Amino acid sequence: MGSSPYNIPNRIATGEHKYLNCQVGENVRPDNDSERTVLACVEESLSEQFLQLYYKYPQTGRGDAEYIDLVGLASSGSFIMHIVDVQVSDIESITGPDWKLVGEPTSIRPESTAGDAMIAVRRQFENREELRTSDRQSVIPVSDFVVLPEITKTEWSNAFEESPSERLIFKDTLTDRAALRDKLMASSQSVLDDEILRHGLATLKFSDSISGGQLNVAIKPKSKRDLLDFLDRRLKILTDQQLKIGLQVPDAPQQIRGIAGSGKTVVCALRAAKIHWEHPDWVVAVAFRTHGLRQTHEELIAAFYRNFSDGDDPDWDKLHVRHGWGGRRTGPGMYYEIARESNESPLSYDDARMKFGRFTKTPKLLDQCCRDLINTGNIEELYDAIIIDEAQDLTPHFFRMCHLALAEPKRVYWAYDEAQNLASLEALSARDLFGVDENGNPWVSVSRKLPGGVNGTHIMRKSFRTPRSILMTAHAFGMGLYREGSVIQTLTTQDGWDRLGYEVVEGDFKPSSVGEQVVIKRPIKNSPHPFWEFQEPSELLRLYWGEGWKDEINWVIDDIQQNLEEENVLPHEIMITHLWPFKKRQEPLDQLKAGLEERLGGLREDRDPIVHHVTESVSQQGRKANFKEEGKITISEVHHARGNEAGIVYVMGLDSVAEEVSKSVSESGWRRQHVRSRNKAFVALTRTQGWCRLTGTDPTNKIAGELNRVINDTRNTDPKLQFNVPGDDSPFKNMDIVDYIED
Repeated sequence: MGSSPYNIPNRIATGEHKYLNCQVGENVRPDNDSERTVLACVEESLSEQFLQLYYKYPQTGRGDAEYIDLVGLASSGSFIMHIVDVQVSDIESITGPDWKLVGEPTSIRPESTAGDAMIAVRRQFENREELRTSDRQSVIPVSDFVVLPEITKTEWSNAFEESPSERLIFKDTLTDRAALRDKLMASSQSVLDDEILRHGLATLKFSDSISGGQLNVAIKPKSKRDLLDFLDRRLKILTDQQLKIGLQVPDAPQQIRGIAGSGKTVVCALRAAKIHWEHPDWVVAVAFRTHGLRQTHEELIAAFYRNFSDGDDPDWDKLHVRHGWGGRRTGPGMYYEIARESNESPLSYDDARMKFGRFTKTPKLLDQCCRDLINTGNIEELYDAIIIDEAQDLTPHFFRMCHLALAEPKRVYWAYDEAQNLASLEALSARDLFGVDENGNPWVSVSRKLPGGVNGTHIMRKSFRTPRSILMTAHAFGMGLYREGSVIQTLTTQDGWDRLGYEVVEGDFKPSSVGEQVVIKRPIKNSPHPFWEFQEPSELLRLYWGEGWKDEINWVIDDIQQNLEEENVLPHEIMITHLWPFKKRQEPLDQLKAGLEERLGGLREDRDPIVHHVTESVSQQGRKANFKEEGKITISEVHHARGNEAGIVYVMGLDSVAEEVSKSVSESGWRRQHVRSRNKAFVALTRTQGWCRLTGTDPTNKIAGELNRVINDTRNTDPKLQFNVPGDDSPFKNMDIVDYIED
């Protein structure tokens, strides 16, 4: 893959330096002058090689959460530093490993502290197969030092009879560039190659929780199986931004906005694990609306926490992974739990339908339940932190309920998908979500810097899950940019498109440009997916229009059979989702499941069903239901598929969107009806990690023509979207909200 722009950033080859304060989760330097000096001297001494420095790095291992003063990974190896900021006169005596400080009741053991930290870092490397020798030793040398930035070697020798240990770095060595370089490189036998450094960087970034071990080397795939194995096993490293956001635990509300597939769920899981490791007595909740996300969050959080704790599992009595609602059958959920702990009787889904209307949509039902609970005035402060994933699918009263259930300083963090709400493209501001006080002031603000230089809002532009051509197709079709007539919904500013990771290459979004053509593109750097080198866009995304839904189903089954038998794809790597309306979906769903079992059921040796229908599973098993089951094809309604992914995704029933086009209703009513089906299509397309198949009926309908126009622009090596600049009229008024300070 060589010079591929999808490779891990070329920082190693260029000798780039990076620094992160892990305790704060930002690039801020320490307040202490001596520690700032240590950082500057280390950077200067190793200026000619690759260097990654982590200040206050989590010391992995069982027991209380502790931080290592400084961990470095350089071309010459790894090192840790324990910084002791004292004058020589502050040390009363030294007896063996014990240093007695003036006025302190207990001794300190700096070299033991440094040694323990070194062992922890070395163990991290040794736990990764690619970083250990045949006798299970780390291939990356790890040195440990005690740094005394305020004591010279002469001062030490005059004060103490014992000769100083070689592990001590004094002030005069620290400020001598060559001497410090020699000290740091003393244990290095040779310069580490780039592959080892990449694995080392992945390990220090806790990327084992999301990554396979294979390096991004050139491959010659012969089948989809080869590509899926490559995708699964390739070395994935948390980006600097993901690591930074995941390690932040601000004592204030914070918003994370990002495009589909940008890693928001990973960031939420990392943050939850770090909070639980650092504050095991805190009660922390991770909330979401989609049942299918429970399995994903529990697995990710546990993996990250095991990294911090050196193998321990989280205490799930303190760290709660919760659906937004909950109930007797579905298990604990945020609303259900908060109501019961506040001595109020929670409403079940059926109770809510009886009270608020049997045709009321689920999000509104939950919102009204939360509203009634808020109005009791009895909500107890139950949590120390709440993390809300897929926040765009939850409603204002849910946020306000969570805010009331938090102890001060109200640590509520929510991750919001840009342009991926099932009902609307509009992004609600913090003011809209949390409301205002009696004076009209918002309860929550994220448009400011937080202590430690942390942003109130982060924007994540890079999408890692879905190939670029499919993501661009999803945006263009989801917004209706290529339909005949006016667009359905869109962004009307350059800043709005920038947040989604696009660049304007022709035209602009000035008011004077309304009605004129604008051309935008998505740079490769914002869609770092590797399949572009191996698959043509026309192979990644295909359309099929059947003569009726039976023909459509047969084509899908044929294609799945080919992928299973000829491409060696595994059943659980396939997801089928659909856009059929509720009243029309049962018959085609039954036919689809029966056809899959009849044709493919024999592939399973145990003769169990080959289909896993998520909606049925949730109905029968509640919170115990998994989104995926080994050896089974997943069939899911779009709302259950949120936050999940698969190697191959089939999106059926596109003619349902076409039906919406012809409805004769008012402009505003038509738009509201149509937006939901468009957004469901967008969510469905962006579930894929590799290939997407779009199917429907009637190739003469307007949707077929529109999709053909879209893919003519997106299925090429340099895809662009082109459309006429819409006016900033009422349908788009909330789509370009700026409620943040830019990263």
